[in-house]
Amino acid sequence: MEISIVIATYNSEKTLDRCLQSIRKQNIDQEQIEILVIDGGSTDSTLDIARKHGAIILENPHRLPEMAKRIGIRHAKGDWILIMDSDEEIPQPDVLSRRVSFMRKHPEVKCLLGYYKQPLGYKSKLGHYISNVGDPFSAFAYQWYIGGNIGLIKRHNIDKDKDGFIGRFTEGDIIPIGDSVTMFDRSFLYDRYEKYIDSENTATIFSMIVHDTELVAHVNDDFVYHYTKSDYRTYLKKLKFRIINNIFDQNGSGYSAVSVTNNKLKNRKYFYPLYCATIVLPLIDGIRMAIYYKEPVYISHIFWAWYVLIQIVIQYSKKIFGKKSINNQYG
Repeated sequence: MEISIVIATYNSEKTLDRCLQSIRKQNIDQEQIEILVIDGGSTDSTLDIARKHGAIILENPHRLPEMAKRIGIRHAKGDWILIMDSDEEIPQPDVLSRRVSFMRKHPEVKCLLGYYKQPLGYKSKLGHYISNVGDPFSAFAYQWYIGGNIGLIKRHNIDKDKDGFIGRFTEGDIIPIGDSVTMFDRSFLYDRYEKYIDSENTATIFSMIVHDTELVAHVNDDFVYHYTKSDYRTYLKKLKFRIINNIFDQNGSGYSAVSVTNNKLKNRKYFYPLYCATIVLPLIDGIRMAIYYKEPVYISHIFWAWYVLIQIVIQYSKKIFGKKSINNQYG
């Protein structure tokens, strides 16, 4: 088996068929692709869609996506493991074959990142912001306002290759977040980090790999379309979901889990309230992004930044007084 694709689902019928169709259109021998759908108890047609595309279905009793990814990695049999979300589509039929070729060409590279792109004809302006920024706190902590994860790689001693590039990260550097759109060398992951698979999230394992190898790669023009739910109400819920995870469930989060091993990243959280309090700094960042991405919606960054700060204060106050917020479903 060449590649295992791990997809967490929960009532994902609106996007899963598109996601799986794009995988089945890849020009790799389909017999060499293993699709693992790890489901959190869907009550819609999610499982029927997964079966239609020949996916292996595994149960996720915890429902939350990070648990699903751990289950998927534990069951994966491919030489490489690709993490995807059910609302993503691989638009080009040669993406997986180019990824595999690049990894074979550069065996020293053990993990690889793609990026999100606004789907063609997708009219949600807010979706453009969500796909490129993620959330305001992460954008501040990682300073990826321009170019996201890939921009962060480009700033770190790039070893260029005609088919892509390799970022070299040394001790103390802030490493990109490796979660969805990430591919791992399975043998290396199991040889070095098997004991962490059932306890750590994918972002933490990715960080460990990059820390040990000092390398992370990106193949040219490697992106997925992200069909994220992008109405304002849903995004507010998603931001709250992430904050609760970071404050109350470190192993289920991205930033909190990774920042434990990076003091520079960990210390940046203390400056976030000051960043928001200036008003002008988030406004400047919003204007910069609006110019770079050519979308006025990025100016709303100041609103989202303040909403996140208010939620951080609320959730930390609950924690101080012994009350706990729990995420029972996807954000």
